[in-house]
Amino acid sequence: GESCIEKFYKPLVKFYETKEEKWREKHNLKNEKVHELVGQSYFTNELLHRPSKVFCYTNGFDQRFFSFIREMEDEKYGTFYLAAICFTIDHRPSFIVAMTATSSASLIKEYEFGEQIENVTPFHRSAQNQEQVEINEETLMQLENKKSNYLADLLEKRSPADIPFESFHLYEQFMETTMMDPDEIYTKKDRDGDKIFTYIKAQDKDGISFYHFIICMRIEKDWNDNTDALLPVISFPTLDGELYKYYKEGDLVSGSLKN
Repeated sequence: GESCIEKFYKPLVKFYETKEEKWREKHNLKNEKVHELVGQSYFTNELLHRPSKVFCYTNGFDQRFFSFIREMEDEKYGTFYLAAICFTIDHRPSFIVAMTATSSASLIKEYEFGEQIENVTPFHRSAQNQEQVEINEETLMQLENKKSNYLADLLEKRSPADIPFESFHLYEQFMETTMMDPDEIYTKKDRDGDKIFTYIKAQDKDGISFYHFIICMRIEKDWNDNTDALLPVISFPTLDGELYKYYKEGDLVSGSLKN
């Protein structure tokens, strides 16, 4: 169980917390404000799914620790670094021992311990198996009509106090992580008889948590090999719990698992 795992690794977590305190004292970075970005879902996903540097260290007990590092940009703090020490399974983080954010290139060097892995591509979660899909004119028209209907329904249901429609484009950066790492996926047939998939993920922007939705329509790519593709119809953010309940309908394909 998760509580047992956390209890088992608690001394190890404490060990690296103490190490960070010493490293910060060494570089005179005890109260670095950028550290508040640790745990924000967008930055965490970027680090764990697309690290720019990965180091591997094996201790005396044959435990292999991986250090993930990525340079990022934030409107408030500018350029900064995010680092995580973790265990991995099949190149994916399985347990995060420690995580930090810093603007200091000197401090981030402390996390570059062990042997640097030259090829970090296996650690990147990406749509490697997705192919380009040619969409015919009839399907494009169907997609546009469906988008208009879903948008009209959304504008009718949403609260005036919710995220303004004019600001939706500011949330397009969250589309990839919502599609690649959703918390929940629901499927249903809509009133046109088309199979619809709703991807939902809790995200964070500027310290404010919200739900991000992507509604997709399934189309068949090729009648011969019986494969299909998902085309995004509409995506939107919301702060409204009632709107979240309204759109999480249908059969649950994938549910949220604690990480």
